[in-house]
Amino acid sequence: MAASSSSSSSGPIPPMDGMTPLFKENENWDLVDALPYVDTMLPEEKERVFALIKDEMDAMPKRDYLENFPLPETPHLDSDPILLEGLKSAAEEKHIQAIEPKRYDIMPPTGHKAQDLQEWKKAVESAQCTLEHSSNQMVNLELANKYAEASWLKYCSDLEVHQQSVKFRLDKTRANIDETNKKRKMQQIDCGGELQNFKRQIEKTEQDNGALLQALGPLAAEVQDLKSICRTRGCLPEKFKVAEAEERETLNGADPSVIREDDEEEDTRMEDVSS
Repeated sequence: MAASSSSSSSGPIPPMDGMTPLFKENENWDLVDALPYVDTMLPEEKERVFALIKDEMDAMPKRDYLENFPLPETPHLDSDPILLEGLKSAAEEKHIQAIEPKRYDIMPPTGHKAQDLQEWKKAVESAQCTLEHSSNQMVNLELANKYAEASWLKYCSDLEVHQQSVKFRLDKTRANIDETNKKRKMQQIDCGGELQNFKRQIEKTEQDNGALLQALGPLAAEVQDLKSICRTRGCLPEKFKVAEAEERETLNGADPSVIREDDEEEDTRMEDVSS
């Protein structure tokens, strides 16, 4: 872009309030000369620019943004063997065994097992386990009936306080981002006018040079015609001969003295012809 190409001639952006410019805090900042708040882009260039940016981003290695941070502390998870076992199973993608409802059925032995004392003992133990589970469930229901509402309200209150804390940190981070972008924008706007002036000066200089070259064309042709006439009449000044010899030396790598002798011979022949 025009603004970017002129950024090198505008000099470094002056620090704000005596501080180091924010853009210098970015990694490899010296390799980036784009000014997104100043650069102008034609509509037909936009798709090509976005395609180049996408190709560049696809070619860049993905950064691990958490590599510089330590692992979080998880005292509750680390101290619970059941949770540790569950997390290990999840990491190994092991399927959790489903609950078997038949284990809680109270069924007396039937058939030939009705005569087996051990089968009856197993049935009694199963019934006792089922009764114990039912007793625990009744206790839990009574506790829930008595304390669940207050406990749930306390949990909701704590959750709301936590949500407000997270929202406060999020709003603060967004405000810092906006402030950083505002400073970048102000820095770029400060030098944007100067860059635009440079751009206009470049365009004006190019136009003036084009007009000069266009005007020099007929004059150069007229000069060549006059030289040819002077050479024909044998009155071409020596300085023009030397200049032409040096020019041909540059183009052909020949000796200027030899070229001058050839020119003199050519002038002599032209004089003889004219006489």
